[in-house]
Amino acid sequence: MTSIITLDLSLNELQGDLPTSSMAQLCKLKLIDLSGNTWNRSISQILDICSGCLSDSLQVLNIGDGKIYGHLTTKIGQFRSLIDLDLYNNSISGLIPESLWQLVNLQSLDISNNQMEGIISEAHFANTTRLKFLSISDNPLTLKLGQDWVPPFQLEDLSMGSYHLGPKFPMWVRSQKSLSSLGLSNTSLADVLPAWIFNFSLELQYLDLSQNQMHGRIPNLTNVGTQRYSTIDLSQNHFEGPLPFVSSKVSKLDLSDNRLSGSISQFLCSSPSEPMNIWPLSILPIINCQENYPTVGVSGTIHRS
Repeated sequence: MTSIITLDLSLNELQGDLPTSSMAQLCKLKLIDLSGNTWNRSISQILDICSGCLSDSLQVLNIGDGKIYGHLTTKIGQFRSLIDLDLYNNSISGLIPESLWQLVNLQSLDISNNQMEGIISEAHFANTTRLKFLSISDNPLTLKLGQDWVPPFQLEDLSMGSYHLGPKFPMWVRSQKSLSSLGLSNTSLADVLPAWIFNFSLELQYLDLSQNQMHGRIPNLTNVGTQRYSTIDLSQNHFEGPLPFVSSKVSKLDLSDNRLSGSISQFLCSSPSEPMNIWPLSILPIINCQENYPTVGVSGTIHRS
């Protein structure tokens, strides 16, 4: 047991105490995944169990969706080698300790769907130069990030849903040239779509700007990066005007609950030479334009003719 490097107990029905004495002997552990269980323990208890000789070696700690509660304390700063920290879908509350932002090796941070409070400012990210994945959605946190902020990282995945980022679209997002996923739903955006939003990153596969108050026309979605499977969700906004032309790279498109009008035939038949392939969940091609147009479901590729 003492030679174990990876310990994965995820997605079981485990609960109760972790064996502190046994964990203390696993000094070579680099990855601990306890997610998807029912521990009903405080985050401090979990960090205590994982401390000791693991403090300098542990690289991945995943306790997401584990019925974890309590305050995240400065103890998190002991784990100086952490690359991936996942605390999502728990009941962790209180302020985020400064020591979390001093984990200079951190590449992935997911604290979404908790009850963490306080302010996150530009200064907190000063040492997170290696960050690639950031998910902080659905916490009662306050973000103070200026429009002209230049982040020290280059993210591949960013999720900041349910924060007050608006009314202007955060221009610093444009600096993230490697983004494959961007989620800014329910963030009080009340702006027009910036001209660069669909092509600032050639890797963009997923874009969620739903549940905002964005307005104006939706530009043609013919230049959406290089990836084949793309999802675009602009639902529950105030967009108006005609339906846009859509690239065949888009697999799922949600424009429901807007103010769009005009002819759907132009939308479906905009380019005779390029077939439209829209496949939500990789099962049925369906275009969700409800409340603008009825949902259109078909049994195969939609060919423009």
